[in-house]
Order: sequence, then structure tokens, then C-alpha cells
Amino acid sequence: MLKDLLVSIDINGESLQGIGGAHVALALQLPFLVSRFPVLAGCHPGTLNIQLDQPLRVANPNFVSPPIRWHPQHQPPEIFSFIEVSLDLPLGSSRGRAWICIPFHSPHFHNVYQVELIAPFIADLAATAVGTRCCIHIPKPHTTRALIII
Repeated sequence: MLKDLLVSIDINGESLQGIGGAHVALALQLPFLVSRFPVLAGCHPGTLNIQLDQPLRVANPNFVSPPIRWHPQHQPPEIFSFIEVSLDLPLGSSRGRAWICIPFHSPHFHNVYQVELIAPFIADLAATAVGTRCCIHIPKPHTTRALIII
């Protein structure tokens, strides 16, 4: 039986090496996304990739974009969804507000153990090694089973 909880959830994980495309793509995508969701203004054009200890499926994001044609050669237009979180990277060091970014054409779209985060620039992030333990705090009510559904 599903149980609805009215509390936030914390999911631990570790930082991953990405595939290297987000810093180029996100620089092109952010102006379109910020025009629809101004709360994303100030986010760095790159992602933090996190391997989660528990599976997560976001079924009720904070916002979903309309289809966006962010590059003339990118077909078809892409949809993005976002859920607000806060981030501790490394564990115990609050980095503040971030968003799980879910690009519907991402090769990671169906991987419930991996998330991409966007956030304002974090100055010492380059010194954070791949494999650094972290935690995302999701302040949204959720449903839980073996799979956490937000």
C-alpha cells in the first residue's frame, strides 16, 4: 500500500562524472528556460551529476517547460521538468538551492538512480572529486515504496 507523507525527504548519493555535453547545451537552453521560469536565473550553465543511493522518479515536478527548440539542429523540440531541492556537497556542507533538471531527451531520462542538478555557480566545485558523498533534500510531499516518487 502506498503511503503519502507530508515531510521532506533526503536522498544520499555521490557525485559522478558527466558525459560532458551539459555545459554547451545548457548555455543554449538556459535563456529559453529562464524566460519561462525566472527562478532559474543565475544558474550556472552546467550540471552536477549525482548517483543516488535510492531510486527516485519525479512524477510531480515544480514546473514543466513547453517543447523548446533550443538549437536549430536539435530535433524534435525538448521538454524539461524541474524540482527544487537543496544540496549538501560534500555531506554536511549546505550549498543551498538547486533544481533537479530532467531533460526528456537525456540518455539518463529513465535511470531512476541518477539525477542532474543545476544550481548557481559553486566556486570550489572543481575541487570536489568524483565520488564525493552528498545529499539532496527534497521539500515536497512524496509517496514511498521501494521507489521514491515525488
